Amino acid sequence: MEMKQLTAKIAEKREAFKGAFVSWFEKTKERLLQFFSRFLRFDYTLKDFFLVLSFGVLLGAGIKTATNETFTIGYEDYKVSHLENIYKMNDIQKTLLENGGSLAVTQNPSGEMCTE
Repeated sequence: MEMKQLTAKIAEKREAFKGAFVSWFEKTKERLLQFFSRFLRFDYTLKDFFLVLSFGVLLGAGIKTATNETFTIGYEDYKVSHLENIYKMNDIQKTLLENGGSLAVTQNPSGEMCTE
């Protein structure tokens, strides 16, 4: 008798969960369809345009500021004062070309090998 009651409760909980999940899934699907259809129709406002533009400008300025003293690319390389922490892209490219590209291996791997 207990087993039948337990089985009935489990089946009831499964049905309740299934109903709640289907309801949530349908609502989420509808919201996502509305969200993406807005961009597929190019139906966004001037406010959206300026938000994306300002985010892009801030992201670009942040990346440039973070890498300003680390990477040297361009005609003003000689103005950089901290030479000990600079990656010179021209030297890196030359080294890669001399060694056969970025995946060049100069030594055999050492260590145990799998025989199986």
